Amino acid sequence: MITLENRTIKLSVDTKGGQWTSLIDKETMVEHLFQGNPDSWTKQAPLLFPIIGLLKDNKYIYHGELFELSRHGFLRDQDLEVVSSKTNEVVLRLTHTPDTLAVYPFEFNILITYTLKKNRVESKVEVTNVGDLPMYFSFGGHPGFIINTNEKNILKVETKKDFGQFILRDGYVEDFKAMTDKEFNLAEVDLEETFILSGVKKAVLDTPTHEVILKMSPVKYMGFWAPRNTQTNQLEEMVCLEPWWGIADCIDHNQHLKDKKGITKLDANETKKFKYVVEIKNKALVPDVIGPYSMSSETDELIYTSGQLPVNPRTNQIEVFDIKDQTRQVLKNVKAVLAHSDKGLADVIKTTVFLKDMNDFSAMNEVYGEFFKKPYPARSAIEVARLPKDALVEIEVIAKK
Repeated sequence: MITLENRTIKLSVDTKGGQWTSLIDKETMVEHLFQGNPDSWTKQAPLLFPIIGLLKDNKYIYHGELFELSRHGFLRDQDLEVVSSKTNEVVLRLTHTPDTLAVYPFEFNILITYTLKKNRVESKVEVTNVGDLPMYFSFGGHPGFIINTNEKNILKVETKKDFGQFILRDGYVEDFKAMTDKEFNLAEVDLEETFILSGVKKAVLDTPTHEVILKMSPVKYMGFWAPRNTQTNQLEEMVCLEPWWGIADCIDHNQHLKDKKGITKLDANETKKFKYVVEIKNKALVPDVIGPYSMSSETDELIYTSGQLPVNPRTNQIEVFDIKDQTRQVLKNVKAVLAHSDKGLADVIKTTVFLKDMNDFSAMNEVYGEFFKKPYPARSAIEVARLPKDALVEIEVIAKK
């Protein structure tokens, strides 16, 4: 297992299949990747090669010979070589073996690069045909993202002109219909039946707390799907957003690999490059007010915030009890309040810090320095007998507009 990390996100990658196994937002400490369940779907984010979806009877024909491959191919079950690894990037490689040649008679080299950039994971894939004959393949990603199905979750897509949906029957492509609707309320669609969309440039999973943004290049297909838990008979609290360069067999397909719809052809020594980017974008959530006051008020020139407590805005409860962690949560809440006025901490000109115990000043000050940079705002620090919710710290600010 390899762990990549920057200041914003943390990604864990399994060298078996190159699958992501965890994607944590370090600001909120929220796990965004489905963790697998033996009662529904054991994967988290498998890679798909050399086919996507089903082959007719799990078989295909190449040069008159019949080969067998199960759904989504074999990449997800292969041990990948680590070419290089550093804090925020890993490069993995898979090449053909006698076992792969037995089911897929092509010589290939695949380089998979995962790079963390701020709140994004960039996945770059290079597939090279190192054999002497043309090679035919599909490639895709299959990451599953956690959602709360009791909340409103909307999938929005930006598309090209050929936007539409492939209609499936028993896992095979039966038809294609053009579409104009570019928003899907996930509570109102049958996620158990995979949606395969064509011409999607960008997809945004919009939840009450954050957005998951998927971009892919070149533009080809995108699937979205959720598994059903056999024990609860409910769909899992997740949805897969799948960048695909290939699709399942059509119902009337002749099973010849070179004639497969959506297949990519590589000539000898040719390389194809694919890229998809997953971005986690938090919404500026603020805690609920706990009295007859506004979270902030404004004049023509200034913004005055109410005192912010170390409350998790998702639960409206204090969930951290160390002065440093509480100060960090307070200042995140201050940032969120200012963001609603399109301002940030750089616009703050005065802060007032209320401490339950002045002995906590040094620890508070250390975290405070992580958020504010020169030129620092003016500041007052006051010890008080008690704070709401028995918090250790509360901070209010004045910002310029």
